[in-house]
Amino acid sequence: LLRQLVEERIPRMDEGQLLALLERSFPFIDGYPELKQVPVALLKRLRKIPPDYLKILADAPALRETLAMLPMGVQQQAWEQSKELFEKKAAPLLDKYAESVKRYHLGASACGFFPAQEKIATDRLRAQSPSLSKLVEMVGPSATLFGFLHEFIEARFLGAEASSRGANLWHRGRSVWCAVLGDLLLALQKQQQQQQEKRHGQLQRVQKLAVTIDLAVREGQLSADIVSSIQS
Repeated sequence: LLRQLVEERIPRMDEGQLLALLERSFPFIDGYPELKQVPVALLKRLRKIPPDYLKILADAPALRETLAMLPMGVQQQAWEQSKELFEKKAAPLLDKYAESVKRYHLGASACGFFPAQEKIATDRLRAQSPSLSKLVEMVGPSATLFGFLHEFIEARFLGAEASSRGANLWHRGRSVWCAVLGDLLLALQKQQQQQQEKRHGQLQRVQKLAVTIDLAVREGQLSADIVSSIQS
């Protein structure tokens, strides 16, 4: 009966029905697996989850594994409720990418506020870094999560030892965090561009389908050429 509910009935429910069932089933989310599958299935279907449920998911250590099972969009909503939880997930990735910037960087002359002897990360490093890719995925379109990540970077920047040797007021540790922030911004921008291009392609396909259907209706038939144009 529960399998039928999860596999057949829940996918056909509207937003109001999903929320009503979630209210009744959420207390079982840390219970037996058979019962837990119902609220988990509901959370996966909902586009916007009420803050009360997100707060429980973010604050309860016993639900960490459950939260990790949920789609990234749900996890992002939960992380927005808890900067501490997001930091636990993001900090190791952030520090790992900073180490990559220190170790694998391209030699360059003075560039902006980077001192002449410093080196900056390349496009190839950004593209090949699993840590940076995961951070970008975790932040997604959330301005709140980007704000948290910016605070983490700022704290590390301020914590880096400053150097007062000569005119070089930027210590290597601080310039690394400047590079990390720059790389993060560029990677997020690239992600947004790719998503916009994807949406544009989907819109073009929908428009093409609409024109094709309109042509078929006006001609009163669905010819092989029309079917072929829909499939292409």
